[in-house]
Amino acid sequence: MKFEEMAKMPLTSLPTSFYKMANLTEILGGPDIYIKRDDVMDLAHGGNKTRKLEYVFADALSKGADCVITMGGIQTNHVRQTISGAHG
Repeated sequence: MKFEEMAKMPLTSLPTSFYKMANLTEILGGPDIYIKRDDVMDLAHGGNKTRKLEYVFADALSKGADCVITMGGIQTNHVRQTISGAHG
């Protein structure tokens, strides 16, 4: 199966924004520097975890799952992301 054919459950608004880092650009004397703001996603400030969960949840639903079990390392927001997605 091709990646673009995989089922996906939308969990956030994409694409996320880029913001110009004007002060850093000025301090360094250019070139223009931008930062991708995945921390402002709709789902609990997710980034790549949110993108992954869009596919995980779609797969779970297609298989008739009614619960999701997960774990994450100390100080990771993976579990918070999963809970937020499950309530979405």
